[in-house]
Amino acid sequence: MSPDAGNAARLFVRQGYIQPGIIDFDQKIVTLQEDSVTVDAAGGTVTDDVVGTLIELVIRQRGEVHFLSTDQLGKEAPLSLQTRY
Repeated sequence: MSPDAGNAARLFVRQGYIQPGIIDFDQKIVTLQEDSVTVDAAGGTVTDDVVGTLIELVIRQRGEVHFLSTDQLGKEAPLSLQTRY
């Protein structure tokens, strides 16, 4: 599921979680990067925080965003998306 499809009900984000990466909106793929260099080896533009972009998409689609502690969300999954359908 994708937050830009209009079915994102709630996005749960671990407090302070920031992740550089590339978002391919056509293919609906997020590629994580170790750092926020401006261009990756394949020529894609790296966003310094893909999490912020996902938060904006969910809010634009009238979804809710909840920031949770590591104890509440866990260390393995820094974010989770609950869909409407």
